[in-house]
Amino acid sequence: RLDQWRLVENQYMQILGVSEMLLQSQSGILRLFPYWPEDKAAAFHDLRARGAFLVSAERAPGTKLRATIHSLRGNTCRLRWNQAGSPTILQKGEPVPFVVEGRDLVFDTQAGAVYSVDEE
Repeated sequence: RLDQWRLVENQYMQILGVSEMLLQSQSGILRLFPYWPEDKAAAFHDLRARGAFLVSAERAPGTKLRATIHSLRGNTCRLRWNQAGSPTILQKGEPVPFVVEGRDLVFDTQAGAVYSVDEE
């Protein structure tokens, strides 16, 4: 009975491992599907990221990456972009200006706003 806590710990570590394959936000950079196999479909909804963002995204082989970023505090968003070409970033249907810094897309956000990121 004293070892039952390990079962809960192991389940938590499995969830953490899968979450890290779907989204990472270390160093203030959002990385979508950083360790997910490219030939496998995946989606996630409202994973919390550093910088006060809730992130949802989906991708599948042969389809374009789609994501939404809900800014909780209005911090600058830095999104690592490993896809070919640049995406379209919209907020309420209007284009959001962004700058490219290396492999990162950087754009300002407003608290409470939701941004859609679509691969072109």
